Amino acid sequence: MTGTMTISKEKQHARIVSTLIYAFLIILAIIYIVPLLWVLITSLKNDNTLMLSPWAMPAKLEWGNYEFAWTKGHLGTAMLNSLIVCGSTLVISMVSAPWQHLPLQSFAGNCQNLRCIIS
Repeated sequence: MTGTMTISKEKQHARIVSTLIYAFLIILAIIYIVPLLWVLITSLKNDNTLMLSPWAMPAKLEWGNYEFAWTKGHLGTAMLNSLIVCGSTLVISMVSAPWQHLPLQSFAGNCQNLRCIIS
């Protein structure tokens, strides 16, 4: 009888832990998604609506804002610069990672603490 009760308590505990994990992940997703939606909605407002009522939804979607940002704001150039910087950083990191790991590993020895696990 106690074996059955133990299994059901284990299942109940696992279900509670699973529910808490999903609740945490849902809250985290909301924390990440809401600001992105806010930026999208704000980017579709005209200047008057943005200044007079920043919290209101746009009455008319101004898709021309993206064209203006691309041409007058030189967004294409900024994106290309970001791509160059990120790409070169990625390549340098991948090429230099083995060289960085070798000295760290030689200091690690047989220790079991967190520093040794990370290196």
